[in-house]
Amino acid sequence: MGMIDGGIMAPLESFVFHLIALVLSTVGIATQQPILLIILGAVVLLFVYVFRIYTPVSRCLRRMETRYLTPIIANIGVMQDGLVTIRALRVEGHFHDRHLDAVDDFQKQDHFFWSMNFWLDFRLSMSSACTRALLTLAMVWFETPASAVGFVLTQTITAITCVQQLCEKFAQLQLDAVSLERVNMLNRIPEEPPGDDEPPEDWPRPCDDVKFDSVSFRYDEGLPTVLEKVSFNIPGGSTCAVLGRTGSGKSTIANALLVTQTACEGVVTVGGIDLARVKRAVLRRRLTFIQQDPTLFPGTLHDNFDPEGNFSDRECLAAIHRVLGPSWSLDSPIDAGGKNLSQGQRQLVSIGRAVLRRSGLVILDEATASIDRGTAAEVQRILRQELADSTVITIAHRLEAVEHANWCLRLDRGYVLECGPAKNSSTRTKAPEE
Repeated sequence: MGMIDGGIMAPLESFVFHLIALVLSTVGIATQQPILLIILGAVVLLFVYVFRIYTPVSRCLRRMETRYLTPIIANIGVMQDGLVTIRALRVEGHFHDRHLDAVDDFQKQDHFFWSMNFWLDFRLSMSSACTRALLTLAMVWFETPASAVGFVLTQTITAITCVQQLCEKFAQLQLDAVSLERVNMLNRIPEEPPGDDEPPEDWPRPCDDVKFDSVSFRYDEGLPTVLEKVSFNIPGGSTCAVLGRTGSGKSTIANALLVTQTACEGVVTVGGIDLARVKRAVLRRRLTFIQQDPTLFPGTLHDNFDPEGNFSDRECLAAIHRVLGPSWSLDSPIDAGGKNLSQGQRQLVSIGRAVLRRSGLVILDEATASIDRGTAAEVQRILRQELADSTVITIAHRLEAVEHANWCLRLDRGYVLECGPAKNSSTRTKAPEE
């Protein structure tokens, strides 16, 4: 975007400037020695031929250079975010080697790109020098008046320089157009359908059942289905534990409820309302989703509990005290990403949002997986007390995270193995399989 907003303007302005200068120089040469325009035209054809070789190769190399730059930036971001974990596990060498491999791949493309530029500069410089010598001999041959030789030679050199600069700037504009291509690729990514239906103001209510009816779900065309004709019903007001091995489709249940993608088959309903038809913005405001790594914004605790300002200060402060304790206030500072908080405190802030909103449907996706057992127990206590009337769907791999569930959904390889009251299942006696 920086290239599109400003970087592309410099070569464009230079292109226009040299185009005007070329026209004026050509007019000056034509008034004194028109025969030299033939030589100048031959030079233009030579430059165009060279650039027809250079431009497609350089554009391809620029695309490759941009492609191999992305892993370097991504690797730096991963190492920055996980620096503490990397040092704790003593895997600095692995990430160091991975970063050097990414840099080596980028440098290969970068070396070829600048080698191509050197190839171009050498040929243009040699062509310009030979052309100037040829023009000088031509003026001597045609006995150009001495008074006009200096003027014609100056204008000829200016014209050749302008032709060279025009070719270079045109090639630069084509290279910079790679940025436009990448933005255009993003613009062509299909947008999710916004949804048409406006649900009732009190939807979803705590008594609304969550129902999957022959739902099949895949993340992209051509990929295998993650859920295969899944059908089950979660009663409203229940606390449902979603269990299963890794890859069984547990998190896909949450994605289907949030309609991050529309199910390829079947219908997902909450309270009898098809989620695929509900307006996406309304759906995601009404449902509460708590993930393993919550997102916190820089500002105050009040800003993070109620980003849209829908609740009064008294309601926010009451929720803060119930979840975090009386030592916290509305003005407690929060750094970007909650860097000044522990993992458990960040998770409690996300739980506090759910407590404040009192959503009828709350989804927890491994919400207690990365916090200690004491904090996890505190989270479960808050959920039982503050969200007792809501339908809570908990996706977890710790036994204590689902031991108070009264409904159980067990998945395996995209199929439902079991769905029913927890007292009739092994939820309370057997740890969920990982």
